[in-house]
Amino acid sequence: MLTASFLLKRGDKDALWAIANTAVKRRATTQPLGSASSGCIFKNIPLSDAMRLGTPATTQSVGYLIDKAGLKSLRVGGAVVSDVHANFIVNNGAATSSDVVNLTSQLKAEIKSRYGVSLIEEVIIIGQN
Repeated sequence: MLTASFLLKRGDKDALWAIANTAVKRRATTQPLGSASSGCIFKNIPLSDAMRLGTPATTQSVGYLIDKAGLKSLRVGGAVVSDVHANFIVNNGAATSSDVVNLTSQLKAEIKSRYGVSLIEEVIIIGQN
């Protein structure tokens, strides 16, 4: 059984809408919202890896590592690393699930080879052994 408790506070409706709209605008400029994707492919890296690598502001962003490795726009078939956010694999309209899985594997191998970081998928792949 799963339960949850929430503590809600009243707030100014206009101020809350402004916060929400700011978040939506930020996502529109930092994520490939108009493209077919399954969202972020990998979980963020552990803080210990970010510290070891000396990432800017100790960012744990996998997108940062993929971008730094020059892997934006890497493609397998119809699956391509987004040029907007490198932790997104987008479908150019012709991608198969195998394309996405193979591109994911290539990214994991490159990041492991370059930075010694083992990426972990955030997505769940169904139907694969």
